[in-house]
Amino acid sequence: MNSAAAVGVGVLSGFVVGLAFFRALLWTTERLVVTQRPGVLLASSTLVRMALAGLAFVLIARLGAAGLVAALVGFVVARVMVVRRSEAAMAPSTAPFGSSDRATATDRNGGG
Repeated sequence: MNSAAAVGVGVLSGFVVGLAFFRALLWTTERLVVTQRPGVLLASSTLVRMALAGLAFVLIARLGAAGLVAALVGFVVARVMVVRRSEAAMAPSTAPFGSSDRATATDRNGGG
């Protein structure tokens, strides 16, 4: 496989692995507050996520260094996307006084 194809496959593969990894992490953190055994959930989820991501990166490494670096870039891009989407989903419920304007919130609290 030529270098350009390895990079393309690497980015796409890393992105898919990253989406799966970080969505599973998000699911785990949401379940931690309602499960009877949070330690078991956290440990098993971590082991499964790391094992699958590690296996995927070992397979991707067969593409060569360019494919592996590209996969890492795809993995990080997936992380950024999942974090931004989860923050956006939580933002309306966590904004002080229903406003995202910090100056207004500070003034209402008596600060300046």
